[in-house]
Amino acid sequence: MSFRVVCISRSTAAGGESIGQAVAQRLDFRYVDEQIITKAAQQAQVDPALVAATEHRLKENPEYAKLEKEK
Repeated sequence: MSFRVVCISRSTAAGGESIGQAVAQRLDFRYVDEQIITKAAQQAQVDPALVAATEHRLKENPEYAKLEKEK
């Protein structure tokens, strides 16, 4: 099974949500935002805030930069 994914990173108030929705509609993709965090938290049986914070902390970790360079 394969999946097609478009990920748009955005700053607060940059309009990323409306751009993401427009891209999803144009490509006939399903748009997800906070839903993915909520679903991951439910599956892991943890607070959604923990999942969101983990994603942000990952990018600040020096090991993450090493992994990105290896790609």
